[in-house]
This record gives sequence, structure tokens and C-alpha cells, in this order.
Amino acid sequence: MFGFLQSENSKLCGAAKNWLYLGHKVYNFRKDQLTDSEISELGKRLEELRVQLKAKTADAGKLKLAIEGVEGHMKKVGGAFYPQSMIGENVDFALYFLILYLGFTAFFIKPFKIPTNSMWPTYNGMTSEVWTEDNPAPGVISRAFRLIAHGAIRYELKAPADGELLIPISTRIRSNSLLPVNTVSKRHHLIIPGKGNGFAFEIGGKPLLLKTPQEFDVSSDMPMLNEQDQNILLKSWFPEESSLLEVIQKKISSGETAGRGQRTLANGLVTDVILVKTGRFFEKGETVLSFDIHTGDQLFVDRMSYHFVRPKV
Repeated sequence: MFGFLQSENSKLCGAAKNWLYLGHKVYNFRKDQLTDSEISELGKRLEELRVQLKAKTADAGKLKLAIEGVEGHMKKVGGAFYPQSMIGENVDFALYFLILYLGFTAFFIKPFKIPTNSMWPTYNGMTSEVWTEDNPAPGVISRAFRLIAHGAIRYELKAPADGELLIPISTRIRSNSLLPVNTVSKRHHLIIPGKGNGFAFEIGGKPLLLKTPQEFDVSSDMPMLNEQDQNILLKSWFPEESSLLEVIQKKISSGETAGRGQRTLANGLVTDVILVKTGRFFEKGETVLSFDIHTGDQLFVDRMSYHFVRPKV
């Protein structure tokens, strides 16, 4: 780590030790594949290097020549151990790091993210923050900071055409989920391919698909920052109302619908839906829905006490 503070002799001694280790590794793992002369030559050069390394007054020139001698022979007999490709070195490093990480998190401290809101308000799972005309979304710089500090990821829907927003409501309305949910492909952490929830809306006869994490239902009441039982769709499209379910039921009862259709659910079944008019009209390209999803609280779990401290009874 502090190699720049070491003298030239100290650096050479460190390099010599590494070459001795690598040479013995090649001998132990490849001696059955080498000829007697190759084994003899390897042993001879390693011994010369060992002698120079153990000398009380190490001669930098002789030590360097001994290292070069070992290196030259290792190029002939090292096989996969030397010379090693960059890919091989990276794989070795990744494996060592993975073993250390798994061991450390298994027995000492393990990072953990709260996945759901079952422990709210003590701990938060995923929460949301809605952006409207009265509460506009932060700019690029603030958005980047929020991503780093809170794990906040922006979700936006743009109108694909001019027209009124229609919400497909399952004919079997449930209080916990009004919209039919389909399983869609969605990248996790913006990189890793995975699955998510898909909620389909309609504007001007064209579909509008919202993808969210599988644990997140935009039509259900969920904690929203410091508020319990808030609804993204209600706060975005019906801010003056108190219940999305009541709004939908009133509109269906008064005939504010645009017909019926069908949607495929996550389990593969097809369900009938009613296209409910929202009374909200958008122009093509206009923001229909905008909100951030904050990741769950990040904690460190004390694994050391769990494994090594006797519990008090």
C-alpha cells in the first residue's frame, strides 16, 4: 500500500518473495507435467534467488539478476500460472474478494435493505414521492444527489398521443389492488435484467405502460415518505379526493367509462377490465405521471453477536 515509501532494495526483496512463492506453486502443481531437466532448472534458479534474498547484505544487482533468471524459466514452464493473462488475474482477484466478502458478511457485519413496509414507521421499505405542477420534480443535479443519498429512482410516463387518460380497472375490484398487474421485464439497479410489475393505461387509443419493482403497486395505499396510506395515482390525478377506490366506484356508477377490454395478469390469466375515464386530458409528450421510488432503509446487521455471543436467558 505504501510502496512509494520503500527503498529499491525493499521492493526487490518483496518481488523476490513473490517469485519464490510462484515458483513453488508451479513446482507443486505442475511437476507431473514437467521434464526432469525442467524441474532441476527450476529448483536451481529458485535456490539461487533464495540465497541472494537471505544474504545479510543483499546486492541489488545480483538479486535482480536472480529474479530475471527465475522469470525467464517461468515463462517456459509456468503454464497457466505464469505468464497469466489479465483475465486470469482479474478472475483470481474477484474470487479472493468474493470469499473475503462472504466470510465477513456471514460472521461479522452484513448490509441489509428493508424490503417491505411491514415495520413502518420504525423502518421504511420502498416509499414514494409524487411530482405534480404544485410540487415539481427536482433538476438533474438534485436527482443525482437523491439517487446516491436515498436510492431514489425516477419513474415518468409521457403521453403517447393526445387524448383523455383512461384507467383499466379489473371487474373484480379489490381494495388492495385496483389495476390488473402483469409481469414485465425490468432492469434492477438500471443494469441487471429482471422482472417487474407492469401497469397499462391508455391515452388516445394508445397503450401507456408503467414498469415498477415487483414489490411496488401504484394502485395500493403505501407509505409515502412520512405519510402512511398514501396513493400515487390518487395524489397525481385526483388530489382533491381521499380514496382512489371511492373515486373509481363513483365514476363506474355514473357511467364515466369508455367501454371494456381485456388484460393479461401476471399468472397468465386474462381478466376483463373497465376503461374508466379520469377527466384529465394530455397532449402528446406531456408528463402524465412522475414520481420517485425511494429504496428501503439500509442497515448493518450484527452477525458477530449472533454467532459468538452467548444469549442471556
